[in-house]
Amino acid sequence: MAAVLLLYLFPPLTFLAGMFGLWRDSSHWRRYLPMCIYFLFIGAYSYEPDAFYNFDLIRYFPQIESYGSLSLGEALEYDVTSPAKSMLFWFFGSLQMKHMVPALTTATVYAVAGYITCDTAERYNGKQYIGWCFLIQLILLPYVSIINNIRNVFGLALVVLAVYLDIVKGKRNIFVYFCYLFGSLMHLSVVILVLFRLASFIGKNYFDLFMYGALFFAASVFKVYELRSLFAFGGSLGIAIQSIIIKLNAYLLDTTNSGAVKYLREGVFTSRTFIVVSVFLSLLVIRYAIRSKNRLFQDDKRLYAFAGMTALITITFHFFMLVPNYWRFAAALNVMVGIIYIPLLCGYKGLTVFPKLLFCASLAIVPIVLFFHAIAFLRSLYNSPTWPIDFLTTNYVTILFDLVQGIVNI
Repeated sequence: MAAVLLLYLFPPLTFLAGMFGLWRDSSHWRRYLPMCIYFLFIGAYSYEPDAFYNFDLIRYFPQIESYGSLSLGEALEYDVTSPAKSMLFWFFGSLQMKHMVPALTTATVYAVAGYITCDTAERYNGKQYIGWCFLIQLILLPYVSIINNIRNVFGLALVVLAVYLDIVKGKRNIFVYFCYLFGSLMHLSVVILVLFRLASFIGKNYFDLFMYGALFFAASVFKVYELRSLFAFGGSLGIAIQSIIIKLNAYLLDTTNSGAVKYLREGVFTSRTFIVVSVFLSLLVIRYAIRSKNRLFQDDKRLYAFAGMTALITITFHFFMLVPNYWRFAAALNVMVGIIYIPLLCGYKGLTVFPKLLFCASLAIVPIVLFFHAIAFLRSLYNSPTWPIDFLTTNYVTILFDLVQGIVNI
């Protein structure tokens, strides 16, 4: 126990030990995965946002501080469309621990991704692929962007976890319902995944219908926007529906939005495009899995339908939205990418030529995405030069000290 506590004092060493364990001793992934997540948690906790690349976090940090001076009731009234965010901001704002918010949300996203991958590998007797698959997820999920994106990807990850536990593990307990509810209340767009969960009851039989329906996405948004006054009912529910419609309409082909200008100028849009190509190839594999008689894909067909609809919304948004907010749904799919890669790796030799080619093409995209994400990461280091130093001097002891200090100052 003393050796473990000593190891956790140095997060980079903890991460290396965790990744080594996932590769060499993957049967004990429950021991090694938390070590990797701890490293990502500490990195997010020690991160100081720069104004150019992380305007969301720049905006959220003062909000968290201001929430700390409010009562819980006042905090909930502050933003009726996102009560989960208000509760989170109020709790850590009261403790004067604003950095805990991105640390918690970032760690949750990667923990859900790792859990789904490891549990899927265990179910398919493919634990030898855990290390590689988790490494691919670390590449596909842009670390700095997820640190910055406190609300959306975090909420999506909670719903993805709930769907996995619900469909695959057959669990419908308080924790699962909490993930559904808290995730939905974190950001309005997360409700889309909850609707996909409901649609997955028929999705495995009518998946092509969703594919064709996605083609008419833009026209549907424009028409619904014209009729948005029809949704002026039900208090907060009506407000939430109207907000989603207004945001979707505003995002479509919006070249003047500051986010669109920034992403186009910096070339991050290109990396998102490659991610969407990977998502598209994964979608074709999913469609093959749904239609396939291969026994490897029989147990998780409803989950594939859910993943396929998530992929569809990502691809559809990419073609119609210049503002690249759709990457969040790509992140949601990459959180559960283990359900695609693990069965394919386990049954690769028995696959026909078409899914083999699709799978290889999807993997070929990963190094390209790594290149673009590495550039973005290095730019973040350039704009936040103290981050590596803060990272190396932060561990569970310093966080416990911050927590005690926050409790004393309440």
